[in-house]
Amino acid sequence: DRNGGCQKCDQDSSSATWTSTGLIGQTKCAGEEDEMPTERALLSRLYDQCGGVGWHNQMNWNSDDSHCTWYGITCDDSSSVKDISLGANQLIGNFPTEMYRLPKLEKLSVYSNSVDVSFEGIENAANLRNLVLDETNLASLEGIGKARTLEELTVRFNGLSGRIPEDIKGLVSLNALTISDNDFTGEIPYWISDLPSLTTFLAANNKLTGPVYDFADMSFLTFLDLSG
Repeated sequence: DRNGGCQKCDQDSSSATWTSTGLIGQTKCAGEEDEMPTERALLSRLYDQCGGVGWHNQMNWNSDDSHCTWYGITCDDSSSVKDISLGANQLIGNFPTEMYRLPKLEKLSVYSNSVDVSFEGIENAANLRNLVLDETNLASLEGIGKARTLEELTVRFNGLSGRIPEDIKGLVSLNALTISDNDFTGEIPYWISDLPSLTTFLAANNKLTGPVYDFADMSFLTFLDLSG
């Protein structure tokens, strides 16, 4: 309970082993969900998991100051994180997918860091608009299509290969797609026209082949680069 004591669960309310002395290995009753970590706790996990002690700039991180004053963090008026910008700051390791649980997060920029990035759980980032992952250890775009609110995606210099993945097709709000300086092959996919809001498509310096897609039906497209 709130005072730190224990409460007995109903016998039928939990799948844990019931003995004469109670439940073994159970910290909560069935139906109770794990509490959502605070935003400060989530950011501290980022610091710990991505080698924060070795960051180029770690001003205020894990200090007693508000997490909104930590380097690279911008909050809204309610002190909820809306922007994580830690590009070229010597982050390492696995970027924690728990960051997608930040309810007001709009921008995530960790370019030029040696971090492994996964899109598992990105559907939880219900307000994410801008994702900048240039020159990271990003190995795949699998799962990116679940980021339905994403408006800008940048993944340059990651050595991404194969055909341009159809996962991108799910980004129905996308305005700008930058996949330049990778190793994508094959033709421009037909489904690119299914991105109704796309105004910028930059795919230079890949290994694309075949006929150039007719972009005439994409009335909003303003900037296009397939050079190299």
